[in-house]
Amino acid sequence: MSMLCPHACLLIFAKAPVLGQVKTRLIPDLGVKTATEIHQYLLNYLVQYFYQRTICPMQLWVSDRQHPFFQNYTQFEPKQLSLQQQIAGDLGQRLYHASVFALQQAKPIILIGSDCPLLNANFIEQALSDLQSVDSVIIPAEDGGYVLLGLNQTHPKLFEHITWGSADVCQQTQQQLQSLGYSLKLMPALWDVDRLADVQRLQTLPLWRNINISWDDNMVLF
Repeated sequence: MSMLCPHACLLIFAKAPVLGQVKTRLIPDLGVKTATEIHQYLLNYLVQYFYQRTICPMQLWVSDRQHPFFQNYTQFEPKQLSLQQQIAGDLGQRLYHASVFALQQAKPIILIGSDCPLLNANFIEQALSDLQSVDSVIIPAEDGGYVLLGLNQTHPKLFEHITWGSADVCQQTQQQLQSLGYSLKLMPALWDVDRLADVQRLQTLPLWRNINISWDDNMVLF
């Protein structure tokens, strides 16, 4: 199957769906089980959506490659989707390691998480197009983080001195890019699913309106 950008790579970062360890900000309002189910649905949707769009090869960087949930993805075409194990360390170290690995095989690369339901093919294609003329692309998150980071090159400094999980992540990352001399294209901000208000917005989207969340390690949305 031909791809739009076969020399690029889309990196998706995801935690294993372990009860109490994912979507922790949702737990006080929705409970551990529901928070975990939302994490599963968002991740499964995103991976399958981009797999079917065949924009570019994908790498799924996971916290536990042996977790049963991730074994579903070993059945996908490996040239289109490969399962990768994140290293130990903080988020910055994990992002840097993955970016170095990916840039040995592909250029440019796009790094995303799994909790932005609005992130679609148009955004990825626009970022890849912009990366033909700039060093980096960011789609900020409304909460101060970012939902997409596009790169033609990487550097450990880019992921250092970032207050991960705070409202300063995007601004601090922009400062690091500037200090490295990387040119940047800033795209419009999107929201991701971290809090109860985000879940309520999620339920207004046509695709998600009628989904009955239930625990299922083998769920397939499409």
